[in-house]
Amino acid sequence: MMFEHMNPPRARARASRSERGWAAARRLLCAAVVAVAPLWAGAQGAYPDKPIKLMVGYPPGGGTDILARLIGPKLAAELGQPVVIENRSGATGTIAAGLVAKAPPDGYTLLLGTNASNALAPAVIASLSYDPRSDFAPVAMLASVPQMISVAADSPFKTLGEFMAHAKANPGQLFYGTPGNGSAPHLAGRLFETTTGITLMHVPYRGAGHAITDMIGGRTHVSFESASSSSALIRSGRIRALAVAAPQRLPQFPDVPTTSQAGLQGYEVSVWFGLFAPKGTPQAIVRRLHTAVNRALAPSDVQAQIANAMASGVWTPMEPREFSGFVVSEVDRYMRVAKQAGIVPE
Repeated sequence: MMFEHMNPPRARARASRSERGWAAARRLLCAAVVAVAPLWAGAQGAYPDKPIKLMVGYPPGGGTDILARLIGPKLAAELGQPVVIENRSGATGTIAAGLVAKAPPDGYTLLLGTNASNALAPAVIASLSYDPRSDFAPVAMLASVPQMISVAADSPFKTLGEFMAHAKANPGQLFYGTPGNGSAPHLAGRLFETTTGITLMHVPYRGAGHAITDMIGGRTHVSFESASSSSALIRSGRIRALAVAAPQRLPQFPDVPTTSQAGLQGYEVSVWFGLFAPKGTPQAIVRRLHTAVNRALAPSDVQAQIANAMASGVWTPMEPREFSGFVVSEVDRYMRVAKQAGIVPE
């Protein structure tokens, strides 16, 4: 005490040096914790560390389900965890989409979405529980199947140009059948009308089969079904494909021109399938899934399996940001077409 009383500056200097030492030690400790934390976190919870649920909005055996069961095992092999397919069918896939939109954004609940659930739905469903543009983290495009413009085998129209010329000269006199109001073929037909300025008459059915049967029987004149729905009938010679609404010809139908080659510019329509996670899923997980999807689908034999399973399906790789922009553009396009056609969401 006497020493401190007699030499206060020296004592204070020693205390100050001691405090600086402790402060430096604390800084070093904090830096070490920060450096080690990511390694510790990765060791504790590397994604994925448990099975992943892939929700499908359609019943087993359909095209979307077939694609899911083709891709699921290959994705599981890349991720090192099982991928469990769960079918929640109903309302053109929007029930499953709504469930995934509200799922925890941890990468363990994913959606195999389609253009019906993630692009067309806002244009035709008034009480939709999600917004495809903002309630999902798009991961990857999986496959797309272009629409075909087809007529019956005994139709007088041999080319798309002949059909369009007759339709323009006879507005409202040619009919096209679809699986129903607001379906993909319905909006594809409306888009054809707005793109060409042609007026057709829409005939809604209770399924694609009835619509195609009536076209073959001559009660309607044209269809806008997907290549997967049309391929067997084209091969059997019961219907004639006038054009495929895609940038390139399909390898399965090399003699069928694209719409552009047939004289119709700006008309490309496809049924597409993509992988989605809930909004808010960490970008690291989205990137992990995206990389796994691309690695799983890149082999040529896998692409051949997709083409066979989807009857003209094509793998269409896109980066997550590009895929997100594509979804937004698709939603906006179909909402615009629905408005122009006077389709009111129900």
